Amino acid sequence: MKMIKRFSTLLLLFLITFSTIIFPALAVGIEKEKSVSLNITFGSGEKAVTDAVFNIYLVADCDENGELRATEDFRQFNVNVDGENDGYWKDMVQDLENHVTTFELAPLDSGKTDENGALVFPTAEKALTHGLYLVTAPRHIEDGIAYDTTPFLVLLPTADRENDLWIYDVKVSPKFTSEEIPETVARKVLKVWDDKGYEKERPESITVKLLKDGKLFETVILSAENNWSYKWDALDGKAKWTVAEEPVEGYVSTVSREGITFVIKNTSKNITPDVTTDGTESGTEKDPSLPQTGLLWWPVVLLFTLGLLFVSLGLIKRRSSQNNIEK
Repeated sequence: MKMIKRFSTLLLLFLITFSTIIFPALAVGIEKEKSVSLNITFGSGEKAVTDAVFNIYLVADCDENGELRATEDFRQFNVNVDGENDGYWKDMVQDLENHVTTFELAPLDSGKTDENGALVFPTAEKALTHGLYLVTAPRHIEDGIAYDTTPFLVLLPTADRENDLWIYDVKVSPKFTSEEIPETVARKVLKVWDDKGYEKERPESITVKLLKDGKLFETVILSAENNWSYKWDALDGKAKWTVAEEPVEGYVSTVSREGITFVIKNTSKNITPDVTTDGTESGTEKDPSLPQTGLLWWPVVLLFTLGLLFVSLGLIKRRSSQNNIEK
């Protein structure tokens, strides 16, 4: 009996310790009847930017467990909504904005910032459902200054894991750059491949579109001959310039910007981003056993640990009974 009690105590301590490490999911589910809102504050310091336009698009619906499913509009782009605010979401934002402008998708809601640089979604008598939203803004010019807002993804409601609750009224201050409007600007595009072990699947060339304020301006072909890069000079300084790649079979495309350079990263579909705890990514082979967004691992861990407890106790009890019979 002493051995059973000792073993039970050890397993109980293991269960308590293990659960505190691996149970990241919120204990409280999303209350579907609660409305959600997005509060945007645009500006820096004491300078509020007024009449700046923001558009919002529903990328994925969200159920009461936080599990996401891409909407019909974005499913056609093979949008991967796994993870939560991870590196992959950050990388795919620019690509999503390009899809929106290229295919002229209508926003779910639009609005302008007021004299305090504030804007609240939904506007007027509209309503927002629970889900993952893409927020974009065209270039805004005020007092000779051009403001370029970085598009972003926001989950409504958003999980507050420290306090184990869901935030239904989310407040954000979008990142942006501001500069005096130059007469002309230069832009560059660079192709990067993430397909180690699958290089033979690369196409000989890809097609990239240069977009001026969301409209097609020029098309270029990138290949090994031009080092998978191209540069445009003397572009209109008042316009917002972005790039979009025509889909490449077998690859997932993301676009990011570094200075004047747009970096298009093509990742083989045989490789999936493995997001680490610090938000960085490393490519790994696909593992179909990985949980999707919102799926809770803690019931699996709990049942497994309890099962291990009962099996162990059963074996110990059986062994004890055998020893008593032998005596």
